[in-house]
Amino acid sequence: MELVSVYHEGRLPHFKHYRFIYHLLAERDDATSLEGQAIFLTSHPYSDWWLVRVGEKDVGAAYLTVQREVGVLLKKEHQGKGYGPRAVKLVIEKVGAPLYANVSPLNAQSIKMFEGLGFVHFQNGYRLEKTLQLQPAL
Repeated sequence: MELVSVYHEGRLPHFKHYRFIYHLLAERDDATSLEGQAIFLTSHPYSDWWLVRVGEKDVGAAYLTVQREVGVLLKKEHQGKGYGPRAVKLVIEKVGAPLYANVSPLNAQSIKMFEGLGFVHFQNGYRLEKTLQLQPAL
């Protein structure tokens, strides 16, 4: 297994990777439109972003944010084969610690993977989904 940089000359995803990344992101439950994905892909969303390659086949992607959050996303047909932990280990070898993982508390499989790699739970977060119509303060 190897990690192959997505960024072409350090700026934008290389054209040959767009198709794979598009299909990978389209498998997510929260997948956005093609236009939304294009905006995402060209926004340089991660400080480092790699394809996860096994032999000659791309099976997923791993990334590192500027806040040192590591993540991995695998094609559904390649989940459960041990590629996720191996990819995170390769990221750790490349960038070292400390690292963080932002994992949904509902994603038991990812929690188990990160804990198995030595990550420890340290906080819970909240997100505002839409702007609320608040009453003026008195």
